[in-house]
Amino acid sequence: MPESRFFDSDGVRIHYVDSGPRHADPVVLVHGFSQHIDGAWGTTGAIRTLSGRFRVIALDCRGHGRSDKPHDPDAYGANLALDVVRLLDHLELDRAHVVGYSMGGRIVFRLMADHPHRLLSAMPCGISTAPPAPEFAGVLEGLIASLESGGGVRPILEYFASPDSMTEQEITQAAARADGSNDRRALLALLRASPDLRADPDRLAANEVPCLAIIGEHDRLRERLGEGEAAVGSMETEVLEGADHLNTLGRAAFLAGVQGFLERQAVRSP
Repeated sequence: MPESRFFDSDGVRIHYVDSGPRHADPVVLVHGFSQHIDGAWGTTGAIRTLSGRFRVIALDCRGHGRSDKPHDPDAYGANLALDVVRLLDHLELDRAHVVGYSMGGRIVFRLMADHPHRLLSAMPCGISTAPPAPEFAGVLEGLIASLESGGGVRPILEYFASPDSMTEQEITQAAARADGSNDRRALLALLRASPDLRADPDRLAANEVPCLAIIGEHDRLRERLGEGEAAVGSMETEVLEGADHLNTLGRAAFLAGVQGFLERQAVRSP
């Protein structure tokens, strides 16, 4: 992993890493719920691979990793997207490609709606602009109840797991790792503010930023992506064969898809 760095985002200390050639296109990587830089982008090889061609910047979203973990829901919502904008300001970068997965994809959608002038391209992956299905809303309620009662993130892992991605024992181990590296009260605050992260549909419909969404073939959110695709201007989709929500990030085909799209959208030479 590159050297850890920090900056102040309107009073919240945000952890990030910055690697690759400084004169190349900047690419910001945004992880998902209960993840962190290393788990999403380090161990999967994304930082190492992409930094050979791009300036790669990855941040721990507030409430995660080594960033501050406020317990007030007002600290989350739109601030998750604003942290990316403030990071670009901190690094004196006018625009960047932004790649997000799951919750990170929602953050990318919000950036597309509110700050399109700061984006060279956008990749909101493993997520949809469509409202969640009723069954998923129930899963989120179960997740909140689990965290409130002192439990952890297991309900969300059980929902997204498929026989090809995780065994029962692996779910237990993954839940233990996530619970051990996260602040339960911070995750609760983030979940309660989740509606405030939604992007304006009219602005998304008018989007002109080059956009590619990659999602696993067996991802339970894939159907919702199909419903939302027509509502986002200039958005293309790519379905990753055999993958689901939990194992897409670790697939070589996912990283190849990200790299290929970024190469096509690249502005500067490395």
